Amino acid sequence: MPSTDITVRVTSTAPINMQLLNDIDGDGVAETPINLSGANHLELYLINGDTGGTTIYKTTDSSPKVAIAAGTAGSVSFTPNGTADLNIRSNGQLNIYSGYWWVYTTANSKYAVPDGFEFAIKVKP
Repeated sequence: MPSTDITVRVTSTAPINMQLLNDIDGDGVAETPINLSGANHLELYLINGDTGGTTIYKTTDSSPKVAIAAGTAGSVSFTPNGTADLNIRSNGQLNIYSGYWWVYTTANSKYAVPDGFEFAIKVKP
């Protein structure tokens, strides 16, 4: 699971850093970084709370906005392009994106992080 939920300003272009963690003992609390150094690629799915639309960002895109920052530490980053990627609600208020990562171990084999729920990126005016 990502280590935390995030709040950003709508015009932000700064990287949003996350750490993907494993729940190794099954207690619902993630404890250990996922080693991403052998991953084939990653995909970030973001669901817009205002519109319901989903946008997918891949490490394999020609100009990727997501990257593995430190593979053995489970560190990943998403660098939004301001309002092109993250918007406030249509009424000008806080928007909440929910998201999750697909970690591909091979080109066709994947698992979700977090599994069973989503993290939040809150976008404020």
